Amino acid sequence: MTWLLGYLKRTVYYALRYHNEGDLWEDCDATLKSDGNFRLPRSTGGGITAIEGELGSHYPHGWNSGLQSAPTTCSGESETVAYAKNVKFGIRLGAMMEYTRKNRVRLICSVDNESLRIGVGHGYSPKMSGHLKSTAGASFQLLQASHVIPRHLPGSENSSDCLTKTLPATKLLYLIRRFFGLEYAGITGTTSGFSVA
Repeated sequence: MTWLLGYLKRTVYYALRYHNEGDLWEDCDATLKSDGNFRLPRSTGGGITAIEGELGSHYPHGWNSGLQSAPTTCSGESETVAYAKNVKFGIRLGAMMEYTRKNRVRLICSVDNESLRIGVGHGYSPKMSGHLKSTAGASFQLLQASHVIPRHLPGSENSSDCLTKTLPATKLLYLIRRFFGLEYAGITGTTSGFSVA
């Protein structure tokens, strides 16, 4: 109970913000940012889903983070396991959006692992251990059946990084402010860093 009260006190100035920059609902995309952090014996995976428009509208939807159930042997496998899990959340978000509009929803999946992005784009998975091939294979089949656009996003801009690893305070606050749509009282930020007002 003490921890919960302390958390509420520390985060009292946080507020969830929806940014509408004039995008029409029919033009917005479902977006997913995924990341895996390789560690032994268990890696960590995380992902963020949001509704975003080309003009800059941003509507946070959800996020997840936790230890991966399957052991991995390298960062590529860790990224693949995280992607296989997170893409399902993105497809669900896209399906939910399609109930309220006439046109098809694009799902834009961003990862900071270039080999994984290329593999997704060509319908195959990177070289991996045998116990992961069925998991990754099912994920890539699901992607091929959906309207998915894979994109590379540098690690410095991937907001799901803060769900999988410890980051310096300035980078953490930058990612939170930019991608989660959160604002924190007394803190102003730009791409070059943060300062306390």
